[in-house]
Amino acid sequence: MEGGGLLSTGKSCKSRPVTVAYVVNGEASQQNNAESMALQCLKDACETSGSRLETVNFGKLDFGETMVLDSFYNAGI
Repeated sequence: MEGGGLLSTGKSCKSRPVTVAYVVNGEASQQNNAESMALQCLKDACETSGSRLETVNFGKLDFGETMVLDSFYNAGI
């Protein structure tokens, strides 16, 4: 079994990049420092592994907007 985590760029899965959905509660400007740092780490990890990061607003997800729901449920992580 190969090493690596969920964002591993192993050769066995090269068909399409992994999509990561990050659910944010509120606007990006309202994030506290810890959330901002966590989001930056996630951005860096996605960039390093060739994954695509999509930020999803919880309010829109909770409201049930079709495009937001599709984005969230189609994400690999």
